[in-house]
Amino acid sequence: MAEEKFSRREMSYEDFKERSNFNYNMVELVLKFSPEVSQRVADFFYEEDTIIEKNGYKIVNVSYPEDEWVYSMILSYGEYVEVVEPLHIKKIIKERAKKTYEKY
Repeated sequence: MAEEKFSRREMSYEDFKERSNFNYNMVELVLKFSPEVSQRVADFFYEEDTIIEKNGYKIVNVSYPEDEWVYSMILSYGEYVEVVEPLHIKKIIKERAKKTYEKY
């Protein structure tokens, strides 16, 4: 084993975007998560981006580059997430879920 140690650099997502000349099409997402995935949502999303409803559902407002990663991230929550906005992402997720269903 090497004696070197890794030191994590603190960098916000905004700093990362500035340094990397981000040219992606950003999308503002509103996602509604079921209580069953509450801990996973808390681990993945910032508290300040999350609204907790009385029934335990979490509404998350985030901005991400629209790409395959975003679609995969949403689909990874399966039946426990609903895309509230934007409509075109909701349609993409619906179509991909439908194609997956048809395979099985």
